[in-house]
Amino acid sequence: MIDKAKLLLKGKASKKSQGIYLFGLLFFCIIFFTISIIIYPNYSIFQESISSLGIPNENPDGYFYWSIGMMILGLLFIPHLLYFYRVLHPTAYKTSIISLILSIIASLGLVGVGFFPEDTIYPHYTCATIAFLGYFSSFCCNLYILNKKIKDQEPWPKKWQVFLLYFQLFGIMFLFISAFIIFGLFYFYGIYWIAPNLPFLEWAVFISNLLYIIGLFLIIPDPS
Repeated sequence: MIDKAKLLLKGKASKKSQGIYLFGLLFFCIIFFTISIIIYPNYSIFQESISSLGIPNENPDGYFYWSIGMMILGLLFIPHLLYFYRVLHPTAYKTSIISLILSIIASLGLVGVGFFPEDTIYPHYTCATIAFLGYFSSFCCNLYILNKKIKDQEPWPKKWQVFLLYFQLFGIMFLFISAFIIFGLFYFYGIYWIAPNLPFLEWAVFISNLLYIIGLFLIIPDPS
């Protein structure tokens, strides 16, 4: 059991074990997020941002669950990112190292998002920006490697699989840019009529990032 745990933490486990680890981690965090949402008074994804769940003054009984869930998600993502690195590095060693470094920095940013409540504006949003840009840049590196695998006529991935990941990635960027513009119009110019869309877009960006990670994992073949 200890040896298997070590393999997981190093990203060297089988795809089956890595899948159990990934989906177990996501299930655990979803439970914590759900508890926080249930406890939050009249929470709505269309009115309150995702980070509102971690503000003690707004969610005094539930902020702990969201904060712990987010920090655990960011920290325990790292072994899974090592798994991606070990799968992809034979095709493009330097690019896979860059992708790994960026994704680890992004994961630490995610930890910071959970640690610093949204009402500590600068630390929280700095960590959120690091997390998003880090993951997005890492995802771009991953897609470069997948394209190289196709060009080199390696057994995987299929072109349609990479196309779906491209669609997912640019969907994430579109959502982020939309959220950024809406936030800017609301914060700097006081345009309120589109501000209610911002919380929903934040949730969409967060979920889209998770779906990309799940999608990349699913297209990786099982060596066994």
